[in-house]
Amino acid sequence: MVDAAPPPRAEILIEGGGQSLDLDALRIGFDEARVLESWRAARLAPIEALENRALRRRVVRKVLETRILRAEFQRRNLQPDGERFDELVRKAALGIKPDKAVPRDKLRDALALDDIDAHLVARFESPASLVRRVALDQVERRQLTEALLDELESRALKSAWLSENTTVEIDLVRVPRVPTPPEIDAVVQGEHTAIAAYYHANLRLFQRPERAFVRRLALPVDNPADSAEVAAVTARAEALRAEVAAGADLLKLITTQGLVADRRSRGRLTITPKRDASVFGLEKGSLTAVRKMDGGVGFYRIESYAPAMDRPLLDPRVQREAAAAVLRASDRLPHARGQAQRVRALLASASAQPELTQFIAANRLRRAKTPAFSLAGGERVPTLGLAPDLFKAAFELSPERPVTDIIRVRQDYVVARLVKHRAPVEKDWAGAKAAHRTRWRARLRPRIIDEWMRAQLTHSPLRVDKTKLDGLSVDALRS
Repeated sequence: MVDAAPPPRAEILIEGGGQSLDLDALRIGFDEARVLESWRAARLAPIEALENRALRRRVVRKVLETRILRAEFQRRNLQPDGERFDELVRKAALGIKPDKAVPRDKLRDALALDDIDAHLVARFESPASLVRRVALDQVERRQLTEALLDELESRALKSAWLSENTTVEIDLVRVPRVPTPPEIDAVVQGEHTAIAAYYHANLRLFQRPERAFVRRLALPVDNPADSAEVAAVTARAEALRAEVAAGADLLKLITTQGLVADRRSRGRLTITPKRDASVFGLEKGSLTAVRKMDGGVGFYRIESYAPAMDRPLLDPRVQREAAAAVLRASDRLPHARGQAQRVRALLASASAQPELTQFIAANRLRRAKTPAFSLAGGERVPTLGLAPDLFKAAFELSPERPVTDIIRVRQDYVVARLVKHRAPVEKDWAGAKAAHRTRWRARLRPRIIDEWMRAQLTHSPLRVDKTKLDGLSVDALRS
């Protein structure tokens, strides 16, 4: 007797973090995601929204991440909070958003135990067991969050307090990294290759096609190969076009009937002749004919046009712009650096402050005294924003070495002088610990799961079969 062949292995559509999902698992995951979105939004989320391929991929990733969290909860042998689970199930049954605070006794009084499942099925149009699983995911996520915070607390709580309470104030001066006309002349005359290389590497700054700014109303087509469906959607689009031509609110129609992808942008698009030459030459405010579009059928309304730009390399002004960019990129700015060196020398001399003030005014430089900022500030310097090198240098200053070196911060040279440095005292930790712990956990709680997830997907990278995933019809995703 010949043994029966083993059943074929289901095709994996997404994997990562030690978990993998085939189509059957994804169908369940999509239904769970739909229930969660419906619960949070207090209205039933349509699975048709998954026509949007970008949204579909985001949801698929969330489904996989939920499976990773479930596995981690089990691996840690954590036990779900039964009272919290009962509270969330009752909220779901009553249509109360999961994060809304409601006394538990009111939830118990509002709904009899035997009526819960019927309410869940009616509200979410899904099996009660699936809705309960979604509620359990919220319980497990919350408990896993606290477990991760507990782990991190032992090694990071005190160091976070030290960083938060280590602060500096600095006096900084910004020198623009702008080349002088003679510096530009030298490059224009002697560095033709460098100028040409910059120009061709940055053509978007010098050449741009004509552009049309439009709003699009596109109706989704589930199956473009189905001629009957395409004809029906086209007829709807023609009817809506006639309504808009008669004065109907196009923006309202876009947000209520258009593609999901267009609703946030309210249908705004920029079109070039290469993409669709037929929209050019029409009057502002006019409507195009109905035509096939990415993801559906619809029409455009012309909002405005922008002319083409073509600035050739032979244009002397273009050459000078490119030469200036070459000098900045290679940091060959002797005049600006000389100003920064002068500023540094004056900042270092207590007796030279009047001279520094005059120098700053004469050269139209910018100066700022920052408020105190802490070592926990994420490499941001007040008045400048993100400035990792300056941030690091500021906390290395001391009374013995009170002035930084010249530091590049985007289009400026910056030099800073220490005004005040404050460090925490060890004996204060015991009294500050409890309040700091509360703030520390509250600050990390919203993001610690995401940070943990990134680490998991670094060790076991995310892989998605985009071709197969995008090729699935919405009907194929229904459970």
